[in-house]
Amino acid sequence: MKKLTSVAMAVALSTSLLVAPDAVAADGSSGSPTNSVRENKDNADAIPDGYEVPEPPTFGKAYTGSAPLSLFLAFAATAAVLGVIAQFPPIKAQLQRWDAEFQKRLEAFKQQGTN
Repeated sequence: MKKLTSVAMAVALSTSLLVAPDAVAADGSSGSPTNSVRENKDNADAIPDGYEVPEPPTFGKAYTGSAPLSLFLAFAATAAVLGVIAQFPPIKAQLQRWDAEFQKRLEAFKQQGTN
């Protein structure tokens, strides 16, 4: 499990290092991003000449559903992914060991409460 976490962190860090220079280079300015924000803050509402504002999508904003449904779908998708991951033999064996340890501690707690 630690190896999998280490690999995931290494991939995330490598990806962020590869993407970050591109984001700064795409800006085209030599100043810091905060300077760019300050310079463009005054004319943020101005639309340049010749620029057409795109029409809104047919159904409005991208998010039109209800929050409870979206949260349910997010939790269901997460649970499904974790369920698939938990079926790999090494992970399944570790989960069974943790469950056995939890059951032992639970029984010890129950025995301590009855005394």
